[in-house]
Amino acid sequence: TPPVVEATGIANGAFMPAGVNSTYFVMYVNEPAECKWNDLDADFTSMTHSFSCSTQTLPTSSLYYGLYECTTVLDGIESNVNNKYYFRCKDQPGTPDSERNVNEESYAFSLKGTVPLQISSVSPTPGSQLLTLSPEVKVITAKGAQNGLAVCGYSFVDTAPANAIEFVSTN
Repeated sequence: TPPVVEATGIANGAFMPAGVNSTYFVMYVNEPAECKWNDLDADFTSMTHSFSCSTQTLPTSSLYYGLYECTTVLDGIESNVNNKYYFRCKDQPGTPDSERNVNEESYAFSLKGTVPLQISSVSPTPGSQLLTLSPEVKVITAKGAQNGLAVCGYSFVDTAPANAIEFVSTN
């Protein structure tokens, strides 16, 4: 039987950070294989990009025991677009083509390109005088991976997002 894609290192349909137009990609197949990909669905011989796949007789992936790792760089990721990719594999590398099984259907995969997250509104207005010890701080975001859906926080001294105090009501 033809090879089966059992898992991928990036979730199918995942959001890609704004400005990223290529990414390292790994997938795991159930047997040693030769795999290719394309941005248009095509038969195996017409696909223009190749994976680098493990062809050892024993599985090489310690993360996904029993599976064989194939790696490549997926490119052409466009912002604000659902970028589609198609994968096909052929089993038994090194044997005559007449004895090999090839995928008749592609494994369809997509990555969603994004635009930068924007802060569209902040209150109180920066520089305004506060007349209370507990002001309500409000931030409204737009665009980004999910049309402004974001986890927001604040800090008085540290600009690193990982060190911010998360807003009580966020996301």
